[in-house]
Amino acid sequence: MEHASATDSDTSRVSWYVLAIGVVLVLVLTAETLLRVLGFVTVRQTTLVLSGEYLIGVVSSIPFIAAIFWGGLKLRRARYASVDHSRVLLWVLSSVVVSLCINGSLILLTEDLSIWYVIGWLRWGIALGGGVGMLVGYIEMRAVLNALDAERARLQAEQIETQRETLDYLNSLLRHEVLNGMNVIEGHSLLLEQKLDDEELEETHVRPIVRHSQDISAVISDVRRLVGVIQGDQELEPVDLRRALEEEVRKLRDTHPDADISLDVPSDVFVYGNEMLPRVFGNLLANAVEHNDNESPRVRVESHIGEDEVEVLVSDDGPGIDDTARETLFERPDAGPTDHGFGLYLVSQLCEHYDGDIDLVETGPEGTTFGVPLQRAPEPPSMASAEPFSAESPT
Repeated sequence: MEHASATDSDTSRVSWYVLAIGVVLVLVLTAETLLRVLGFVTVRQTTLVLSGEYLIGVVSSIPFIAAIFWGGLKLRRARYASVDHSRVLLWVLSSVVVSLCINGSLILLTEDLSIWYVIGWLRWGIALGGGVGMLVGYIEMRAVLNALDAERARLQAEQIETQRETLDYLNSLLRHEVLNGMNVIEGHSLLLEQKLDDEELEETHVRPIVRHSQDISAVISDVRRLVGVIQGDQELEPVDLRRALEEEVRKLRDTHPDADISLDVPSDVFVYGNEMLPRVFGNLLANAVEHNDNESPRVRVESHIGEDEVEVLVSDDGPGIDDTARETLFERPDAGPTDHGFGLYLVSQLCEHYDGDIDLVETGPEGTTFGVPLQRAPEPPSMASAEPFSAESPT
């Protein structure tokens, strides 16, 4: 932090030095012009303001003075804070010295020059040297920045590739080691449950093993899906929105037959997604029922169709979400699933991958509504891409 403060201080100081050179040149030029306008300085019975040589010197000085001010202001921008500004100041001062040496030599070789002519010539030489030095220093600074950007991009690419390889390894580890192991545990637990005749022993020992095995397997599946999203392995394609929703509604009715579920989404509306898009709605529909205390939970799914966007609204009549949970509703759980679990974080990541979003539209004692805006897609030439989501319409 102290190093950063020192760097900012040096940056500010250098930029002020450069701007000060420009201010001095403007003051000198203004003083020269004012004295000539007032008639204090004349050459051959006419003021030097009307002299062609003076006007040429003033006009030719202005671009170089403007370059000095432009460079000084550029140095104060945040983008250039990471570059050593002292080199820019060195270029400015070196160019001023070189210009003064050249023009000073020409002045010494020229006879019968008045003091005001010499002052104007030296002022022009300083403006020329400062402007050229500022341009050269700025070009060098941009080259350094471009090199830093290229190096940063290279390091980021290497880091991304390393992360990708790590995620591939973790995904393989979850699939081959952990998930297969949990399937073995679950299978033996189910077999043991069938063999036992002691109902109490089944309830207190075997069924918790089965239940937790299934929960762990579900979490592993969620993690593997999330890894796939982070890696960007799945390409987006047009997905029939109603068919994707119908499949999830059917699953929810199978597991919660007492739920009152309505689906009001037109057919032949396509959005960009992939085979994981139904998981977005599956999570929202499951939450709408599982966190509902009513004997017959009511869930309503509807859509707002726009020219470029389709928003799916999932509403329930549950107790609502408290203020504490709202603050971190779509954030990654720090210590495993929370009340609304890992699912909503997965949903938010999937929606982001689809160039969409998820919003908590409203919540309260009368229920909660989630909104999922997605990018509308054109109808594909063939319905083959929608086959994985085909299902009979719920009755």
